[in-house]
Amino acid sequence: MTLSKTDYSAMLIFQSVPAQIANEVLLGDLIPLLSDEIIAEYWEDLARPKFQFDQNTVEILIDGIVDRGIYVDVQ
Repeated sequence: MTLSKTDYSAMLIFQSVPAQIANEVLLGDLIPLLSDEIIAEYWEDLARPKFQFDQNTVEILIDGIVDRGIYVDVQ
């Protein structure tokens, strides 16, 4: 199963800043700078029970971000 770019954004509150940023990233209009630590934090945050996202949905979202991002060395 894959989600459309619209589905990704619908995961978050539509008018929230995180939803707007996620939308820009998934559309390719914003390129995120990433590190292993950032990706781990995304996993931790999106897996919180308050969001009620299933594992597959979180994986698809994070894969979309990783596919469009640039890894940087964080020291």
